[in-house]
Amino acid sequence: MIPLTKNGLSWHKTLGEEAITLNSELAPLGSPKLGNGPLFMLCLIVGFSEGKKSTPGNASDVGRTREIVNEEGWAMMYGMALTDSEFDLWRDPNSVLRLAEEYAAGGLEILAAKRELGVKDWVASQFYQKAKPAPS
Repeated sequence: MIPLTKNGLSWHKTLGEEAITLNSELAPLGSPKLGNGPLFMLCLIVGFSEGKKSTPGNASDVGRTREIVNEEGWAMMYGMALTDSEFDLWRDPNSVLRLAEEYAAGGLEILAAKRELGVKDWVASQFYQKAKPAPS
């Protein structure tokens, strides 16, 4: 088990209410909300892919770390830490979580700014464009 001093994850310092709205707007068909864990991971991926970090809050309003971050999530966050930071940062799981929160906060800013344009369509177009193979 990874030793943590931080037991919960936090949203953006000032956009916590926006996360609640996005949680509903990005929900799969037939579901009332996406869920805090999947929304946090989506924000993290958006922030990282766009190179945007911001200041997370101090509350643990996303949820308990161990309930949100599974083995694949840890692998993804450690990979992000290796590409983003000083080499030794990845050795401290609490620093890796802090970096993930900064990217998630940046991703939340991006998603909040896209709400008026249709955030679900923007997410689909962004990730489809990046995942699409280059024409030959």
